[in-house]
Amino acid sequence: MLHGKFVLPGLAETEVSVSRIRLDAASPLNRNDPHIHRECEIYINLSGDVAFEVENRVYPVTRGSVILTRPYEYHRCIYRSDQPHDHWWITFFARETEPFLNMFFDREKGSANRIVLEEQQLCQLCDALTELLQSEDALSRRIVFLQALRILSAGARQSEPQPGQGLPGDVAAALR
Repeated sequence: MLHGKFVLPGLAETEVSVSRIRLDAASPLNRNDPHIHRECEIYINLSGDVAFEVENRVYPVTRGSVILTRPYEYHRCIYRSDQPHDHWWITFFARETEPFLNMFFDREKGSANRIVLEEQQLCQLCDALTELLQSEDALSRRIVFLQALRILSAGARQSEPQPGQGLPGDVAAALR
């Protein structure tokens, strides 16, 4: 006989915004200035010559790089060329006490913001996000969102970049 008794934690009702964005450095849709907001943010790079700054720490970004920011963490995307930039952008409100969200809250501000997904994980995540956009009922959306969080939590946390790493040489020198 198999038996188990346990609590299934849930997420509070929250507004989630999911976008797949393709643009270049000159696009008026870019938000290149350092900024903060009240939401958690997930940035997933598919292509482009960019880096990502979080709390004055610059993370190199390649295909499969994921940048997580929690509420009120300064961040911005840095374009290193005018190469087209394809990425997913997800924002949602969350409290620090929400289950499943330790990847956002169980770390110091400005540290451990980057996860790198293997190609298979990236494809699974893109499929899940596409399904999330196509889902019409709340239960399906919740299940797919939790699947996306599971994929992200399986990604490899990357070591911290050195100050100025990923910036053009003159910008890194100016920061030093």
